[in-house]
Amino acid sequence: MLAVTPFIPLSELAFRRQKIADLLPKSSLVILPANPILTRNSDIELPFRQESMFWYFTGINQPNACLSIYKDMRGVTEFSLHIEDINEELEIWNGKRMRVEEASSVSGLSSVFYISEQCDQIPHLLNKARSLWVTAGHNANHVLHHFFPQIAVNKKLNSVSIKRALSQLRMYKSDWEIEQLIHSANLNISAHQATKKLLDSAANLSEFHLQAELEYYWKRVGCTFSYPAIVAAGNNATTLHYVQNTSPISPADLVLIDAGCEYNYYASDITRTWSQSQASSAQKAIVDAVQKAHTAALFITNQQGSSILDVHKAATLSLIDSLIELKLLPGTKAEILESGSYAEFWPHSTSHWLGLDTHDFGQYKNESSQSIQLEQGLIFTIEPGLYIPQTADVPKEFQGIGVRLEDNIAITKTGAVNLTSHLEC
Repeated sequence: MLAVTPFIPLSELAFRRQKIADLLPKSSLVILPANPILTRNSDIELPFRQESMFWYFTGINQPNACLSIYKDMRGVTEFSLHIEDINEELEIWNGKRMRVEEASSVSGLSSVFYISEQCDQIPHLLNKARSLWVTAGHNANHVLHHFFPQIAVNKKLNSVSIKRALSQLRMYKSDWEIEQLIHSANLNISAHQATKKLLDSAANLSEFHLQAELEYYWKRVGCTFSYPAIVAAGNNATTLHYVQNTSPISPADLVLIDAGCEYNYYASDITRTWSQSQASSAQKAIVDAVQKAHTAALFITNQQGSSILDVHKAATLSLIDSLIELKLLPGTKAEILESGSYAEFWPHSTSHWLGLDTHDFGQYKNESSQSIQLEQGLIFTIEPGLYIPQTADVPKEFQGIGVRLEDNIAITKTGAVNLTSHLEC
């Protein structure tokens, strides 16, 4: 299988730009910068990955660019793409950059300029717009400050109404996007299966051996990781974002593997907790508790009128029941729920949106501050877990156990579908 060069069909780009034109309030300006090239150390550069919001509306996969979207008082929306000026000396080292004509062909935009040719356009639009939204992560901020310093001092930044419009568009996936997410999930399932096979068959493994198996599979099928893999044996699994992946794996350890790949820039995100040998009774009890919570949360996704918060509540109530049954928390269910003491072992939410970003852009409450209802086009995770560190004041057999079970869920016209269900737990 050949490596996938990221792309977006022109029809998809046109649809997205029409939707954002419809959703934006009048006299609003959106500035979407691309990512820059980042330096790893000295003069060694990191592999380039485009900024997701810029990519979503342009399909342009090169650094140091910017898209402006301006909707005037008449309701007419203008899209302008600004790309990096050509430096032929740098191209000898780094390869060709897009010319204006190619950027127009790839993006489907007619207004494409080199940044030096339109350096006064952004300040002009800033003065006209009543509301402004700048989507710039830590990396893309460099592009703004370098090429468009006027934006950094503007006082109209980050309009709530514009954020809501962008959120509504990014959250609800098109059929084409769902195809990309399904393919990403399937490739990730195969990578996990290969890793499980290694865990079952080899002795004297360390966490990095399993990480290497995951990354080897992804590279073989033309993908990369969507976030640094977590391969956590034993007590390491009680650290939520453990990424060192350096410890040896004992046959008595549970091994938590939280890993995702990126296909055509769309992310998958799967977690399984496996063992090399027969699990202890305490380990089995925690695994069972997490599986029950996962089942409870998944059931809610197919109940009419359910919200993303209802999914979390179902998982939390199930985990509390298990913690009481195992005598790991004192008090009644109501007392534990009210005090929040369950957070000692269950400190995170059950779900996050999934798409171009692992933790995808989107709001979790609507304009009325109510939890988002589960509707067609939403893609999210279900990932309950229990994390009991060695320092916890619980019976010794429960100390040092971390378990998480994570699947990718799509809401379709026929109901909720678990995209990763055929990977064994």
